[in-house]
Amino acid sequence: MTDPSGIGWGTDVYRAVFFPINTSGGIDHPGYPDYLAADPYEGLEFNGPKSLSLNLGTPRSVVNVAQGQVQDTIYLPSIEAKSADFRVTYIDQVTFAALSAVKTRVIGGGRGMPFGTDKQGLEIAGTFLISQLAFHDLDGVSQWHSYIIPRARAIVQMPSFDENAIDVPITLSLSKSRKHVWGPALSEANDGALSMHAWDHMTWDRFNIVAWVADGVEDTFLFPTDKPALANYATTFTLWDFNAGTQITAGITKSTTGVEFVAAPADGKLIIALYEY
Repeated sequence: MTDPSGIGWGTDVYRAVFFPINTSGGIDHPGYPDYLAADPYEGLEFNGPKSLSLNLGTPRSVVNVAQGQVQDTIYLPSIEAKSADFRVTYIDQVTFAALSAVKTRVIGGGRGMPFGTDKQGLEIAGTFLISQLAFHDLDGVSQWHSYIIPRARAIVQMPSFDENAIDVPITLSLSKSRKHVWGPALSEANDGALSMHAWDHMTWDRFNIVAWVADGVEDTFLFPTDKPALANYATTFTLWDFNAGTQITAGITKSTTGVEFVAAPADGKLIIALYEY
């Protein structure tokens, strides 16, 4: 199979996920016993994602004016804050509470969560993955198009009550990253850059990221049962040792259901899978 051309157009939103990250920049896997090797961590998935608008800033223009006219113009990078406007159609207390570093609470027969709290400005950091619902290449062949924002904070603004359908605005505050979500540092040789705010990704089929943390005993790590890898997993499924920043290619047997190691990975190792399903 040939690789995607990197050219295409699309519309609408299919899926959006937020992965909390730890101080090393890796996916903050909840660990054992909450998530075993047979239960991969898939992050916090938003219900009803509807739009994403990026604001990476407008380049600054410095104009050389003399003798009544523009002699030359120099463009410099933007000094505006990097952000994105993300919209969803459902209130999701559990997800919103996790993003906002607060808690939901059951009182009698109801569930609630505080908002507009003293935790504003202390929202958790994470990686944001969003995929389009429909995308075609130059020949009209269907592909999948995704953005990965490696460093973001999601600031939820609870919606108003009016005659319109609920529209929940979530501001994503973007920070620069020197690493890919799966671990390796960006390099001039491989990426042509040393840092980024976002990554544009195209695949032939639906794209997914999952994480596991090894316990030093288990040697088989499974995909979600509703998202098995495709039959072409040999070329589309890559496995990464996040902390080492290297791809794992030896001592493993990959399949549509996950991966089996010849020897159990070391306790605490963060393993990231990128695959299509």
